[in-house]
Amino acid sequence: TTSSSVTQEGGSITSSTVAVEGGAVITDNGDGTWTVTMIPVEVNGESYYDTLEEAFAAVPRDGTLTTIKIMSDITTDRIVFDKETINIILDLNGKTISGKDKNVINVVTSASTATAALEIIDTLGGGKITNEGATLNTASNTITLTGGAITLTLSGGTIENVAGTTALKAIHSTVIING
Repeated sequence: TTSSSVTQEGGSITSSTVAVEGGAVITDNGDGTWTVTMIPVEVNGESYYDTLEEAFAAVPRDGTLTTIKIMSDITTDRIVFDKETINIILDLNGKTISGKDKNVINVVTSASTATAALEIIDTLGGGKITNEGATLNTASNTITLTGGAITLTLSGGTIENVAGTTALKAIHSTVIING
């Protein structure tokens, strides 16, 4: 979470916590100072979530295009889509999504039950999805795609697995790399 101070010049803030546009929360520290905290995940430019799991849980399962933008570096346990129809643009926004010891993103479909489209972009550059805690014995990949109806488009960012296992595993899936 990124924090900084706020100086109030004129006017007044009447609540001890105020959410502002852009995914920030301003909190009164009680000593005349305020703290600004960025909410880590934005969905469709209008909803903000503390965890990536909460943001992905909010994605419609009917194929509606949903943009998830990472606002600050974040660690996640595991994001799983199992036989669900999704259409997501994941904007790394120059930030890092870190996973520990499991597949960071796991998408499973069956052509008869669901389709999945995931595009990874990075509007600021330098963003990545990494699996930092996997070991060779856990067989953990950073992104795993299983099923015939999945399309992953990599248009920006880096996918890595620093433990020496696989960064991207695609079984009966389509992977498109742009650039």
